Amino acid sequence: MVCDLDSLCTYTTEKRVVVRHKWAGLLYYSCIIAVVTYVVVVQIVHNRGYLAFQALSGTVRATYLPPRSYAPIDSLDYCKQSSNANQSLLPLLPCVTWDASLTTQSSADGLLVGTRITRNLQRRNLSCHELDYGCSPWCALKHTVWPLP
Repeated sequence: MVCDLDSLCTYTTEKRVVVRHKWAGLLYYSCIIAVVTYVVVVQIVHNRGYLAFQALSGTVRATYLPPRSYAPIDSLDYCKQSSNANQSLLPLLPCVTWDASLTTQSSADGLLVGTRITRNLQRRNLSCHELDYGCSPWCALKHTVWPLP
């Protein structure tokens, strides 16, 4: 059986034209193989491109602004303190107002804005001695999670 290189090395272009020419097909597939080989062998394996780190450039500035005015507690149906508290919503949580100093932490490298508050009430386990490593020194009393609005 005779292998026809014109049929073997055909490729399509964006206009969907089939080019049946052995030298054009060999050149096309040779270029693809050369590019893939260069990227894998030279850039990834030899130069260890997967370990390369580049310095960050540019800056990002973020600010945290509190709302201009808070809604009155009586208009909030999900607060325990509200006189209009909706008993069908479970559980009713106490409404707490947090300012930027309590919910954000900023440093030279970034800004952390909290979106959830976890409240853990604990008491000291008096049965644990000072160097008793198998004993849990704190016992949880209550665990409440409040999503911030």
